[in-house]
Amino acid sequence: SVLEPMEQEVHRAFLKTLAALETGDIGEALDAIESKGTVNGLAAEATAHLAQRLVADAPSRVEAFEIETDIIENLRRINTYCRRIARLTIDHHDGKRATATA
Repeated sequence: SVLEPMEQEVHRAFLKTLAALETGDIGEALDAIESKGTVNGLAAEATAHLAQRLVADAPSRVEAFEIETDIIENLRRINTYCRRIARLTIDHHDGKRATATA
């Protein structure tokens, strides 16, 4: 449940990136790019929660911590790729506009 908000934000950025690719909508691409701060904030919150759970007396806590930490890093990586694609989409469409007006 702690990772769900992060997963939802990354999913939202992914959908925005796809929309930008399909339609060329710069606003969608910018929304995807702007997801960085939110995703990083959610990652920090989730990591802090995981660290608290790590010190709890529970079976398999170290293994769970490693798996959940990997999930956080993978979600951050996916978000990074989405933002890169969104930036490339903006560059591509800006290039088309520059060529059309030249």
